[in-house]
Amino acid sequence: MESHRNSIYEIIARASILKRILILGCFFFFFLMQHNISYHVKYLDQPQVSTGKHFNELDKVFPWLYPRKNVVTATDIEIGHKWKTYLMPLSPEFNEFGFLVFRSKSNKNFITNYFDEDEAKSVKFQEIDHEAEVVIFQKLLASLNFVGEIDDADLVLIPALPVTYTNLRCRNRGTCVRRWFFDLFQTINSFPRKKNQKFLFLATQDYTENHHYYRSLTDNPLNILVNLGPTGLVVPSLNTMKKLQPQFREDCVPLEYRSVFLYSNQGLRDWLHDRHNIAKELDSYTGENTISRSGFNQTNLFEMEKSIFTICAPGDLPFQKRFFDAILMCSIPVVIRRETKRPGGSKAYWSNVEFGQFEKDDSFSVEESYPKVDFPYDDIVVEVRGDVIDKGGLMNFLESIPTEEIERKLERISDVRNNFVYDLDGTTADAFSNILKQLEKEILM
Repeated sequence: MESHRNSIYEIIARASILKRILILGCFFFFFLMQHNISYHVKYLDQPQVSTGKHFNELDKVFPWLYPRKNVVTATDIEIGHKWKTYLMPLSPEFNEFGFLVFRSKSNKNFITNYFDEDEAKSVKFQEIDHEAEVVIFQKLLASLNFVGEIDDADLVLIPALPVTYTNLRCRNRGTCVRRWFFDLFQTINSFPRKKNQKFLFLATQDYTENHHYYRSLTDNPLNILVNLGPTGLVVPSLNTMKKLQPQFREDCVPLEYRSVFLYSNQGLRDWLHDRHNIAKELDSYTGENTISRSGFNQTNLFEMEKSIFTICAPGDLPFQKRFFDAILMCSIPVVIRRETKRPGGSKAYWSNVEFGQFEKDDSFSVEESYPKVDFPYDDIVVEVRGDVIDKGGLMNFLESIPTEEIERKLERISDVRNNFVYDLDGTTADAFSNILKQLEKEILM
C-alpha cells in the first residue's frame, strides 16, 4: 500500500503543472464517484419500510421530515380524516435520499424552514419553487387518517419525491435517473389495487417537464397528480420567505406609497411573441409612470412589492413562479387573455407561443393551468386582450384603469393571498388547505 502511494506521488512530481492538475482532477473525480456510489448503495440496500405496521408511528418512519410542530390547522385534520389513507411502503431512496442530497448542496433547509430577508440574495429561487412536494408531503403526514391495510383505504399515498430527487441534476423529464423511475413504478405496480381506489402522486413541477411515466398518470382518472399544471391537481409554487408567512406578513403597501407603476423581468426568446411586443413598447415608452425592468432569473421581490403591476406575459410553459410571487407581494399580475378551444374553459393566459405541440388557439385554459380557488382569477389580475398587445397598447391600457379598480384589486389580493402560500406553522388555511378540499371532492364526491 505504501509503495502504491509513493508511486502516485512520483507520477505527480514528474508531471508538468497542467498534467498535475489533470491527474489530481481525475483522482478527485474518482473519489467523488466512489463516495456517491457507496452513499447510493447504502439506501438501495435498506429494506423497504413497512408503513402498514407502523402507520401510527410516522415520526419513526419519516424522522427526517415528520413535523415536530403544528404545520396544519385543526380544519385540515378534520378534512383529512374524512377518508382512509394507506401510505405505500417505499425505500428511503425514493424520498429521504433525494431530500438529503438536495439539502447537502448548501447545508441549509429553505424548504420546510423559512428564510429571512437578508438571506434572500443567497437563495436560488428556482431550486426552491419546485420543492412544494416536500412541504405538501409533510403536511399530508400531519393531517391524513392512515390505516394499516391497503384494502381498507380510499386513497393510497405514494411517498416519492421525484422533483426533489432530480432537481439538481436533470429535473426536466428526469432523463439521467431513468432507473430510479423504473424501480419506483415496478414497486408501485407490485401492490394490488382495489376497484375505484385513488392513488395520490406528488411531482411539483410543470406537468410537461415531468418524467414520461408521471405524465402518463393522468390517463387514468383514478390517479391524482399534484403538480404545477396544466392538468392534474394544480398547486402554487413554493416561496418560504419569512415575511410572506401569514403570521409575519405585513399589510400590502398602500397604493399612494408605491413608487413603481409596472415591474417587468421577462426573458426573451424567439417564440415568445407577446414578450417581444411588450419589450418593444417599453423600450419606446416616454410617459410619466415609472417602469422597473430586470433580466430573466433576476426577480426582485422587493421591487415587485412596491410596484402596482407586474407583467406576467406567456413564457415557455403555462406555469410561472412570477405569477404567484406577484400575488404574495401584493402586486397585480398583468396577464394576456385570448380565447381557447380546449375543453373545460374558454380563456387562456398562455397563448401566442410558437412552442411545442400546441397551436395558438389550443392553449391551456385558465382552469387547467392554475390552482382551483373559490373566486374568479379576474378579481386579482388585469386581463389585457391579445390584440391590445399586438398593437403596442399595453401602457395606454394600464394607465386608463381607474384608481378605484386598482385599489379594489389590491384589497382583494390582500384578502385571498393565503391561497398561494404554504403556511409552515399551520396558523391559518393556506394553499395546502385547498389541496385537501380538492382531494375531498376527488375521493368522496
